[in-house]
Amino acid sequence: MEGNESRPQEGSRAKVRVPGRWAAVPVRPALSFAALLVVLWPAGTLFATPTPPVILVNHESRECSQVIQGDDCSWCEPPAGWEVLGRAGEAPCPEGYAQVDGPAMDCRRYETPFCCSGGVHRGDCDDMVVDQGAAACGFVDEIEGCTLPEGWQSRPAGVEAQDWSCPAGYGWVQEEVACLAAPAGTPEPTDAVPEQDEESPWRGICFGLSCLILVAVMFGFAAMFPVWYVSRQQERRMLPPSSKK
Repeated sequence: MEGNESRPQEGSRAKVRVPGRWAAVPVRPALSFAALLVVLWPAGTLFATPTPPVILVNHESRECSQVIQGDDCSWCEPPAGWEVLGRAGEAPCPEGYAQVDGPAMDCRRYETPFCCSGGVHRGDCDDMVVDQGAAACGFVDEIEGCTLPEGWQSRPAGVEAQDWSCPAGYGWVQEEVACLAAPAGTPEPTDAVPEQDEESPWRGICFGLSCLILVAVMFGFAAMFPVWYVSRQQERRMLPPSSKK
């Protein structure tokens, strides 16, 4: 793929956006460092091939910069106000424009076997899983909330994302690893209800009954008072005049 731009292809798995890293590195030192790695690194190690450098230009600020937009495992777009003028050497920085360091790029990483294999570590490997018993690697659609089949393992808690890759010598399954579905009719786990929460409704009911009884007694007294008063007056009328004193 040398000399070809690694633009996002249709169907590529690229879900995570990360801050640009290529833009802040001058092109010549970056290429020199890559060449040094080729000399020092053990034979057989794979690396993502960077795309040819391009010239970015900002006409409003009259600035330009030479950057690498990506490689086989990532692709970066310039921020607002910047545009790609062309490849370095073919589209020079406009006359009168200041040459500056590259701006922060809007990048995304690819989720592919190559980009998550040992020695590359530049892809989006969050959804990668490993079956050590079968010496195989694969991807799930979404690792968060996924119950993996027996034997498969996601990135352990103590392993950094940049260190999570398919071990050397492991193969890749062709299809996505399917997450296990919860058994039908399985009730969702519920928290145990504290004892005081179970008693509180009964306390409320008892309190309500007490209030009803008290109100009923008060209404009973209020309803009986006129009857008692009329009966008392009638009794007084029937008494002899001498007894009313």
